[in-house]
Amino acid sequence: MIRTTRLLKFGFLLCLALACGRVLAARLLIWMVGDDKTPQVMQPAVAAFRATHPDVAVEVRDVPWADAMTKYSAALASRRGPDLVTGSTSYAMALGAKGALVDLNEAAPDLARQLEEHANPGALRAIRSADGRLFGAPFDMHVQLQYYRSDLQAAAPTDWE
Repeated sequence: MIRTTRLLKFGFLLCLALACGRVLAARLLIWMVGDDKTPQVMQPAVAAFRATHPDVAVEVRDVPWADAMTKYSAALASRRGPDLVTGSTSYAMALGAKGALVDLNEAAPDLARQLEEHANPGALRAIRSADGRLFGAPFDMHVQLQYYRSDLQAAAPTDWE
């Protein structure tokens, strides 16, 4: 868990650094899917980045799940979007196919190698295109639960397939 947390922080900080190099003004705008408390999660990473890049202002905004893809698509169309976004794995594929995301294999080969070495292989498969382009870095892993109705089945299934 500690290794994964460090890799996530490393990936996020590297993504911040990459975005910083692409920004003309000394400001990074990050949109994070979640609620109004979500930006607080990133404050330690933002503080670490700002310690080595004091001239760069970093703003983290929350984007509600229900509005995220619409907002991201509108930002893409207007060419006035944020520097970094978070979202589900399907967002990486959809936005990457529209040209809204860079291929990390080309833009950040060191990060792509680190992800290959340390990230969950299934998470990487979910954000890699059929031709091998990598449109994002796994940010976190959610616990998924499955339930069964005990009024329809006496015991929990031994095989969910």
